[in-house]
Amino acid sequence: MSDKACCPKCGTEFPEIEARIAALVEENAQLKLNVEFDKQKAGVKPPEYPDGRMGAEDKGALMIKVGTEQGKVCIEFADSTQWLAMPPAMAVAFGQSLMAKAFSLQRKGG
Repeated sequence: MSDKACCPKCGTEFPEIEARIAALVEENAQLKLNVEFDKQKAGVKPPEYPDGRMGAEDKGALMIKVGTEQGKVCIEFADSTQWLAMPPAMAVAFGQSLMAKAFSLQRKGG
């Protein structure tokens, strides 16, 4: 069985359907992340320490949203934050996310 969107009779592929399915899967994942972000922001999500607790001041994993608004790259934290630490790979991914949003705004003339 193929994982491609295609006609079962003739095998014609429909890449636009595949693209829409991929977009819906991504949208669903984002909605789930938004729910978790809102739970943490409301204080009802218990703290998690995926890399162990770094000390008494460590409040646990912090959810962060990166987006754009009014031509600016925006970072929203789910909790008040004085400091944050992350493994190198996560820091690189965070930086790439910021750059992607900035480049997107630049392409739009921002």
